[in-house]
Amino acid sequence: MDELKLSSAHEGVGGKILFSDFDGTLYFRDEIEKTRANIEAIRKWRSLGHQFCITTGRSYKSVTTELPQIRELCDCYIVDSGSIVMSKTGELLHVFYFKPEVVSELIEFSKGFSEVPVPFYYTPDSENIDYKTEGVTKLRFWFKDPSLLEEATTRINNSFPVSAIFQEVISNKKELLGLQGFIEIIPLESGKSNAIRFLQGLRGISTDDIITVGDGLNDLGMIRDFNGFAIEGSKLSNIYPELKTVSTVASLTLKMI
Repeated sequence: MDELKLSSAHEGVGGKILFSDFDGTLYFRDEIEKTRANIEAIRKWRSLGHQFCITTGRSYKSVTTELPQIRELCDCYIVDSGSIVMSKTGELLHVFYFKPEVVSELIEFSKGFSEVPVPFYYTPDSENIDYKTEGVTKLRFWFKDPSLLEEATTRINNSFPVSAIFQEVISNKKELLGLQGFIEIIPLESGKSNAIRFLQGLRGISTDDIITVGDGLNDLGMIRDFNGFAIEGSKLSNIYPELKTVSTVASLTLKMI
């Protein structure tokens, strides 16, 4: 755990920590210049003595494969929507696991939907794996019928000790399979806010030094619980117009310096 030095490289220069979502916040697959501007802003942010942490629904492998330079920017990682906390070097600092019986019960429950979803299972070292109950950190239920997403999400949240959020945005690869969206399910004890709180306890981080930013529904908790901002024009800012907003991660760093 000593890999996570929240002030070792830049001690006494600032000490704020920016927790940022990945897709639609820091990284834009089809907007290279916006992504580049965000990356340069984070480099400057860190050079001034502050720290940076990605908080994403993706896995560590997915993030570092999609954007390899993220390795030089991150002082820690929160992945699988908060179920896994990792150091700068990829060491596991904490993992929130499902109880095996909850995974089994969720799978049985899902068979009662009008369309049985396609389940994906995630563990700290694997993603999109076949049926598994031990060591699971995240589940995704993929549907072909997008009208089922909200209904199924509500039923899952009301029936199990989990946090479930539906996502309508999907990749072209999933569209080819006819899949129109998924429900992301994590242990109730997990989530981005709880992962940030774990880091607070681990290193004695002041809440005043924490800034959060995101664009999706799974970012709502960390934005409300800490000094948080939604990306302007995002689904999150449209549904919750009372949230503070910024245009980009780059503009947020300028605001906070």
